[in-house]
Amino acid sequence: MSADEDAQLRALLSDAVADVDPADRLGEIRRRTSQRPRRSRRRPLLVVLGAGTATAAVVAITALATDFRDDRDAPVASGPAEYPGAVYFVSSTTLGPRLFREFQPLPASDDVAVRALDALQQMEVDAGPVDGDYGTGWPDGSFTAVSVDDTAITVQVGAVALDAPAGVSPDLATLAVQQAVHTADAAVGRPLPVAFERAGTPVARLLGRPVEQPAVRNTRVEAPVNINDPVEGLEVGAALAVRGQVTPVAAEAVSTVAWELQDESGATQLAGRTDVDAQAWQMTLDVSALPRGRYRIVVWPNHDDPDVSGAVDTRSFVLR
Repeated sequence: MSADEDAQLRALLSDAVADVDPADRLGEIRRRTSQRPRRSRRRPLLVVLGAGTATAAVVAITALATDFRDDRDAPVASGPAEYPGAVYFVSSTTLGPRLFREFQPLPASDDVAVRALDALQQMEVDAGPVDGDYGTGWPDGSFTAVSVDDTAITVQVGAVALDAPAGVSPDLATLAVQQAVHTADAAVGRPLPVAFERAGTPVARLLGRPVEQPAVRNTRVEAPVNINDPVEGLEVGAALAVRGQVTPVAAEAVSTVAWELQDESGATQLAGRTDVDAQAWQMTLDVSALPRGRYRIVVWPNHDDPDVSGAVDTRSFVLR
């Protein structure tokens, strides 16, 4: 196995796992996603990315493993069994648009093809991200079936997935293909190439752009920093647990991440840095002295390159 293949395999370990209490985390994810209607507040990809996103030199971003424990088999109190599945979405950064990972409650299944289809369908605009900073350009009905063997993942797409959606640029359409590859690989748990077909025939275009077949995972398009916990809109008491990962940028690992806790006005209430260990980081913040209300945690890589250090991820939470 080559060094790149080894890095991709280890990166996939963090797609399926999280270093938290599995039952508590799954319950919170389920609660947050169940509060939003399935067809609510989904913004077109162009709007999410915003106008004026600078085109920067692509920086090598290779995801490495984080030492998290598997939570796919998290117990569920009632209802159908679910697990926190990794689904990828797109958002703007100072490096340009990048992929961000969000954990969503997906039906548990021993069939990896079923898991992959469920995860891919969460990328469609009628489902989409919980975090309003993330977006997706895949129309409803883009993904219809998945099969998996030892060599590849084969994804059957609907007719709506072939043409360019309104407002989605060619570059963003190309990134959306990587969004699908990352999500399918995460569900399967292996860095397999992904073949896209329509009615059993390989497609030449997706979202209006030529697509190489099969498509392989490109870790260079992943966001430099990603918050795994808390989930968007979490209600907390005296303490806030924050966890996530970074990817090595500019051929060297980031040793710390910087963070700020901001109130609704944008004023910084707390700030600091936390160490990165094997590309994972975590911290618990004492928020007991802050007034009740809505806050935002902002995290970015502590890196000399201003484009890299400007690539932030955020989560909103409510202090009760």
